[in-house]
Amino acid sequence: LVYAALLSIITASLIAHIATRSPIKIDVMRDRGALSREVKNGLIENVFQVMLINSAEFERTFSLEVQGLPTLHIDSDQSVRVPAASNRLIAMRVRANPDSGKPGSNRIDVVAQAMDDISVRESAKASFFLPNPLQ
Repeated sequence: LVYAALLSIITASLIAHIATRSPIKIDVMRDRGALSREVKNGLIENVFQVMLINSAEFERTFSLEVQGLPTLHIDSDQSVRVPAASNRLIAMRVRANPDSGKPGSNRIDVVAQAMDDISVRESAKASFFLPNPLQ
């Protein structure tokens, strides 16, 4: 009787975990190049490697966005297609005005959302580096 109850609890836990797991995972890593660089119009650019993992059994297209600083925006593809039960690594260029945050490291969020289902959404923390202004 005890073993049956224990087996029932384990089975219920497994089913609950499978039913509530997120079908997407996102990992953001800073590119190995420079921390930041100045590009056209005086904007500051940081480059990140973004790993999107689609654990669904069908292909999905995800939209990417960045949040955390007033003028922050993505200057590369904002739509990424990931095959079923697979992953995709992309380079993402993020730009902002030099005065949109404090010099040094600023916390930002990279958000991936499935274009076919708004409830499928995941975010990851990253750091956007702004250089010290020239004195």
